[in-house]
Amino acid sequence: MQRPLTIAGVTGLALASIGMVAIIGGAGITAQQRATGYHVMGAGGFRCAEMTANLRADKASWSDRYADYVLGFVSGANFVSFKTYQPNATVGRTDASPQELFASVEQYCAQNPTKGLHVAVEAVYSELAAR
Repeated sequence: MQRPLTIAGVTGLALASIGMVAIIGGAGITAQQRATGYHVMGAGGFRCAEMTANLRADKASWSDRYADYVLGFVSGANFVSFKTYQPNATVGRTDASPQELFASVEQYCAQNPTKGLHVAVEAVYSELAAR
């Protein structure tokens, strides 16, 4: 059994089955880390071109991995939006199905192959959150 994580007063279980733990928020981040960006884990570390090539080669084997990252990112971003009192913490509830979210990310990646997958998901999320 995984040990519970405690981060800034929030507890949760690390889910080894998805192969990554995403920590969202600013607890424990130094000024230098803020200046140099943030760490991306899991499928988000792939470039768009890699994702596109993997999906073309074997969509059945790869699509769940990428789709899970997209949905996890959206869920995490919604959580942060809710906790920081942002106006739209409900992206994906009624404005886009999981399939539409993933299709939008695939389209972004096709047009921007050198970008990271995390950048593609950020762009799609930002567009939907602004509505």
